[in-house]
Amino acid sequence: MNSRSLLTSLAGMREPVYWTRRRTRAGEILLAGSSDRLFFSAFADADHPYRRIITQCRQGETRILNSACAFIDAILKGNDQSDCSWEDDTIQPSALLTMGGLSVRLDLTGYTAREITVYRALTQVGRGRTVSYADLARRAGMAGASRFVGNAMAKNRFAIIIPCHRVIRKDGSLGGFSAGLSIKKRLLDIERVQ
Repeated sequence: MNSRSLLTSLAGMREPVYWTRRRTRAGEILLAGSSDRLFFSAFADADHPYRRIITQCRQGETRILNSACAFIDAILKGNDQSDCSWEDDTIQPSALLTMGGLSVRLDLTGYTAREITVYRALTQVGRGRTVSYADLARRAGMAGASRFVGNAMAKNRFAIIIPCHRVIRKDGSLGGFSAGLSIKKRLLDIERVQ
C-alpha cells in the first residue's frame, strides 16, 4: 500500500488516528495507529512518504503506540524475534505479533496474502542474522520469487517490527532499504554488537 492509499484508508476511519515520535538506538521513529492497531513505524530522518501522513493525524499517545514502542525497544535491546508468533485476525486484515510478554497488532490493510506470508517468514529470521531475497522466498514457500520478496520489502511499513533490514543480496551486499542504506547498516551493526 502506498502512502496515498494509506492516507485514504485512514481518512475513512471512524476512530481517531494518532501519531507519536520516539528516539531509539537506531534513530528517531514515527509511529501512527488507532486505539488498537498500528498503521506504520518509519524512520523520521528518512525521506519516507509516510511522514506526510502524520499531518492528517492527531499527535498523542495510545496503548498501541506505546506497545509498538516497547516492542521496537525490546528488539533493539536484544530480544530475538525468531520466537515471535503471529495470530491472524479473520475479521479485518491485521495480525497480532507476540514476543515474550509484549504484543502489537499490525494493520495489514493493502497487503496481499503472499506479502503477509513473506513478512511472517521474515520475523523468523533471528536477531543478528541476515537472509538473501532468494532464501527468504524459499522460506516463504515461493522459491524463485526473489523479485517479489524485494518488492514486498519495499512495501513494508513496519520498520524494525517486520525486520526487512535483515534481507540482503545473495552476494552479501546490503541491497536496498526505504530509510536508506546507512540506517540499514546501523540496524545490522546494533544487532551484531550485542
